[in-house]
Formats: sequence, structure tokens, C-alpha cells
Amino acid sequence: MITTKYVIVNRCAIVFSGAIQHKDMVRYGQIATSAGFVNFHAEVDVNGEVKRLVAKTYGESISLGIESKPEDGEIINRQILNEY
Repeated sequence: MITTKYVIVNRCAIVFSGAIQHKDMVRYGQIATSAGFVNFHAEVDVNGEVKRLVAKTYGESISLGIESKPEDGEIINRQILNEY
């Protein structure tokens, strides 16, 4: 499984490699409201066509001392799919 991390700053998601620490993605003066890990999977219809990409968030950031939130997956989904 590929480990992908994320952090939410100013209601926007930053998704990045698991090899990078969460704290390294937050600039000085920015406040991260949640952070953790994210997995992606595709929802498919009865014909096997991809209907939607879905982000599932979980865990916490030890380097920032904050947890993921249930709504983070929707923030990531909207941002990646341009569903604003």
C-alpha cells in the first residue's frame, strides 16, 4: 500500500508523499487544522465505469500534534475533483 499524507491549512488540502513529515508542509505563520493519512479508491457503477474518486482520511500527525477529521476526505475530494 502506498502511504500518502495530507494536511489541511486554510480549509485547503495539501496531499504529499509519506516520506515527508507533516510539519515540513506547513509554512511559518500558517495554522494546520487537521492532518493525517489518506487512501484513495474509485467508486464504480454496475458497468465497471469509474463514477467518483473517494478519499478516506485517518490517523494523526505526530509532528504537528493534531488528528484527522471526518470531513477532511470531502475537502480533499472537492479540491481534487474541482467540485467547489
